[in-house]
Amino acid sequence: MKIISKSLAALSLVLLCACSTIGEYMMSDEITGVQWKPMYVANLEGVSAPHNNETDFGPVYISFSKGDGGFDVRGMSGCNIFNGGLEFKGLNDVEFTKMLSTRRMGKYAAYENKFLEALAQTNYMMLENGILYFCKKSDDGTSMVVLKFCKGKKI
Repeated sequence: MKIISKSLAALSLVLLCACSTIGEYMMSDEITGVQWKPMYVANLEGVSAPHNNETDFGPVYISFSKGDGGFDVRGMSGCNIFNGGLEFKGLNDVEFTKMLSTRRMGKYAAYENKFLEALAQTNYMMLENGILYFCKKSDDGTSMVVLKFCKGKKI
């Protein structure tokens, strides 16, 4: 029964990526001014995740602000601060650009690797009922959720 419910949850995440649209202009006011807290990170089996999204260096989050030609991106991935850009390549198609990160070690390094790996795979985003989904869309048109965020504190 547990396997069936996990399979149904995974399938619903895959289907969700196929049906919502956001677009840069629809999304601009919705995603800026808040720290988005991770609710789901793909492939975390056996990896210790921060409790209550807290690390030795602060909460794990991603945030966006309007920048030239797209969005500026900032966040904490587990042990390190990261920043870069986000460009929309189509209605929901996106690309993270010029991503940089500090290089501190910490007890959540394995979690951070999975978080940043999922971020690098993201090429499609959507916003549905206040949840921000980062998806990996394949060339054959299928997609899967690699990160899922809920709204955190305002910035």
